[in-house]
Parts: sequence; structure tokens; C-alpha cells
Amino acid sequence: MELIKKENTEAHRWLSKIGANQWSKSAFSTLPKCGMLSNNICEIFNHWIQEARDQPILTMLEIIRRKMMCRLQERCEWIKDYDGLVCPRIMDKIEETKEQTLDCEPIEAGNGIWEVHEGLEIYVTKLKEKVCTCREWDVTGISCRHGVSAIMTALREPEDFVHPFYHVSTFKKAYSGTIIPIPDQSQWDIAAGDPILSDKFSCCQLPILEAHHC
Repeated sequence: MELIKKENTEAHRWLSKIGANQWSKSAFSTLPKCGMLSNNICEIFNHWIQEARDQPILTMLEIIRRKMMCRLQERCEWIKDYDGLVCPRIMDKIEETKEQTLDCEPIEAGNGIWEVHEGLEIYVTKLKEKVCTCREWDVTGISCRHGVSAIMTALREPEDFVHPFYHVSTFKKAYSGTIIPIPDQSQWDIAAGDPILSDKFSCCQLPILEAHHC
């Protein structure tokens, strides 16, 4: 923070009002196992449902339901015949990380603890706990270059140290469900309570409250 203050006092003042866990990886929670600091997933989903956004509410929900139904099935088929321990993209990331270990010099301290030198910097990596003082491994669940250098020196495989969140078995469980198709509106059961307005109403014809939600 002191370096930020020297560089830009206005930025320092603004960041001081926000919890560091919202903008600094050094303070990120290690629970989600994700190192991203962006709203890309929201933007991507928003673009993905673009064709549905300006539709009447029932049509919008049906388009989203159908897209989600197809997405689940596509993901399930994509991973069905893959028999590796971790997902393909994670394996690609591990391979990239291996190439970054050339400047790392791991020294074993014992009991799964390693001292890893990278230039003038020194990091402590604990293979049993799957953590490193650089915090990349802690936050993402995927070994950093310091961890990978120690793992390979110990003649182990980096994929064995990846968090179960990224295992193929976990991926298959996540996409194992099915969104059941539903018939058209003419076959819907009449439920108790206020009826849902059909697609023949446009947003401008809906009551103020409903129009606001559109």
C-alpha cells in the first residue's frame, strides 16, 4: 500500500476504503480456489443469452432453459471419454507452468517442505499442505511454478497435487444432471395462484411492476 501511495495518492485513498480481499490476491480467500479478479463470467453469460434478453419473460426463460439444457449435455459428452485425473485445460496450464520452472532451484528441507530459489527471491513450498508463500497455489488450487519445480524434483507428478475441484470426476458430477424438457404452453398444468402472463403480452402491456422486471 505504501508503494501505491507513493505512486498515486488518489488510488491509495480509494483502495483504503475497500477491503483488500476484493482487489488484492494476497488477501484472497483460499476457499473458492480461483485467482480471477474480474466479472468476466457475468459478461460472458450476458452475451451468451443475448438473443433472449429482449424477449417477453416467458420466451426469455424458455430460451435460457433450452440453452442450459444443451450446454449440460454438450459438456457431459465432451468429458465422457476423457480418462485423465484432471481436466484437459488444467493439464495445459500445468504444462505451461512446467516451462516456467527453469529459473527455480528447489532445495528439500524434509517432511514435504521445500525452499525454492528464484533469482534473489526465496519461497517456501509445502507439498503435503499444497501451499506456497507466493499464495498462487493456495488461492487457485493449482500448483505454482515453485511447487511444480519441487514436485518434479521429488519425481512426483504435478497433477497429483491439483485440488479435487479440477478433477475429471468432479467435472463429470457437475454436469451429470439433466434439465428436463417441458411441453409447450398449451400443455401446461394450471397452477394455483395468479396466472403467468403469456407471450402474447409485450413488456409495454404488462403492469408497471412486471414491466420493471423486464
